[in-house]
Amino acid sequence: SSVSMVRCGIIACTARYNVGVYSFFAALVVTECTFSDLEAEVHGGALSCFGSFGRLSVFNSTVVRCSTASSSAVLFASSGSTTTLTDLVVRNCSSRESSAVRVFGSSTVYMVGVSFTGCRGVSGGAIHSEGTAELTNVTIASCTAAESGGAIYQSSGILRVRRCAITGCVANQLSVDDEFGGGALHWQRPGRLPGIADFRVLCPKWWSLLLVWRSDPGLAFGR
Repeated sequence: SSVSMVRCGIIACTARYNVGVYSFFAALVVTECTFSDLEAEVHGGALSCFGSFGRLSVFNSTVVRCSTASSSAVLFASSGSTTTLTDLVVRNCSSRESSAVRVFGSSTVYMVGVSFTGCRGVSGGAIHSEGTAELTNVTIASCTAAESGGAIYQSSGILRVRRCAITGCVANQLSVDDEFGGGALHWQRPGRLPGIADFRVLCPKWWSLLLVWRSDPGLAFGR
């Protein structure tokens, strides 16, 4: 069985853990909801999905100005969980430690028709993944990482990208040892990139796109 939320709004709330909705070893479906001005000290500012039976599905919803001091401002997906984000709009969310979306451990996150605009993080302005992340028709614009992956930081696991676009994203820190950089994507081995198709990168400064001598525009590869 599952619990459904339809046309709900969660606005201007704070908590130590998981402010908005929290799927804990259960199934939760969120449709046409708004999450605005939420602040968590740890884990998801708006959405969290935990446990091997955790299933979170979000449709046609909006997340605006959510933040967290630790982990992810929009979604924290814990190891073993499965999350599907469809037609989600994310604007001006920030994390002081990670990113807007954190795909943690062995979790799987599917994103279809999701847009990120003006998000800020440390490792990944929009997405930090070490699990399995599948992106289809996703746009990431004007996002910033303090260290690596202005749009996406893939530390391990699998990243699949189809018909996606990254525009105007910046990684603020570069290094000669391949540890930082990548205005669009920072891929930290031993992650795998098995399928990238129709992937467009338009970022403003060439030095924020290329990490030292790497040849792929907008991509940085760690050790």
